[in-house]
Parts: sequence; structure tokens; C-alpha cells
Amino acid sequence: REMLVSAKRGKKTNLNPVRLSELGPLKVVLPGLQNTRRRNIETYFSVNGVTVAQRLELDAMMGTLQFVASSDWVAILPFVMMVSDIDDGQFDIRPLEDPPFYSEFVLIEPARKVMSPAAALFADILRMEAEKSRLLFQEWFGGRRLMQRKTARGKRRR
Repeated sequence: REMLVSAKRGKKTNLNPVRLSELGPLKVVLPGLQNTRRRNIETYFSVNGVTVAQRLELDAMMGTLQFVASSDWVAILPFVMMVSDIDDGQFDIRPLEDPPFYSEFVLIEPARKVMSPAAALFADILRMEAEKSRLLFQEWFGGRRLMQRKTARGKRRR
């Protein structure tokens, strides 16, 4: 699942779902044009009426995170990359909603060559981490969304 990542700066919005079209013009750090994620993010912006004031192209993830942490710029990053930063107080991390935005990660390996034992072990670790982050996301946000829907239904009935 994709997240809006920004510097914390005392905001109380961490982990609250966000609709980007309601935020106004954004200053967004994006991967380069050759990156598939960039095309997907730009498509999400255009289809969902997200207004972008400025774009900054950075392909280095650590550079992106450092820049976002020390500025008023934002980034769209997968939850799996931000799960370890949820409680550190440096970033405001919010799932994109209405509509949600998903990324899929696939392992591509040559058909003619067997993966080395080290590469296979690394791929297994990546799969486990991805699954762990998926379960954490479901735990943190799945119940929250249900609670919001139940609360909204209860208010309508009264």
C-alpha cells in the first residue's frame, strides 16, 4: 500500500488516511521518469485530481527521506519501506485513501539460470518482510477503517 510521507513537525495526523486531492498543491519528491513507480504515481495524480505545485526528481531513497524529513516536501512511498519509521517521530506516514493506491513487487529471475543460494535466501527474506508489513498494515488500518464505517453508520441512524 502506498503512503503519503512528510516531516512530522508536530502534526497529529500520523497514520490517518488521506485523500490527496483534498490537500491542495503538493511539493512532491518523485523517482526518475524511467522508474515504473513514477509513471504509476503520475497516473494516480492525474486520474484522482491531485494538484502538484512542484516536482523534484530523486532516485536515491535515503536522499529522498532526508530531504522530506527536513523540508515541507512530501513523497509517496510503499508501506513496506516506512514500517520501521512508524513510531520514530520523524515522519508523518498516512495511507492513501479514496481511492487507495497499491504497488506490487515481483521477483524476476532468468529462466535459464538457477538462483544462487545466497540470492534465494535474500529473496525469502524479502518475501517474509513484505508479508510481515502487509499483516502489520492490516492490523493497524483494517480495524480502523471498520471502526470509522461503523461509527458513520451509527451516526446516520440517529
